[in-house]
Amino acid sequence: MSKVSRAYGLSRSYFDSAIQPDSPFILDVIERLSYKIQSAGLGLTVGGSLTSENVRIFAERQERLGGRVSSLETRKAVFSTDRMLEDKSVLKESLRFEELYLRFKLEYEAWLSRADQERLTKLKTRF
Repeated sequence: MSKVSRAYGLSRSYFDSAIQPDSPFILDVIERLSYKIQSAGLGLTVGGSLTSENVRIFAERQERLGGRVSSLETRKAVFSTDRMLEDKSVLKESLRFEELYLRFKLEYEAWLSRADQERLTKLKTRF
């Protein structure tokens, strides 16, 4: 377990179903870490499990965060915090993009799998 995980109790989220991305605990950790990250001269991007609820809460906490969270991200798209908070369609379109990407990826992997199955069948006939 890393020092950060120990210091902020992040490993608890794996065992405590009450700790979710939208939970006050996680948002408080982000706020506390943001000061340390800023003082180190680094930028902070938050996300991976963004929802409309996360974005709403970030909008409410924007003043408290004081610009220390520079960007928000889904797993496939990163936007400045200001852009994400100003335009609700950004999250929707980002999640739509991720959905299309994953559908394509699954279809492509299925296609590759079929090609591999056919190749295995051909190889077996060569014995």
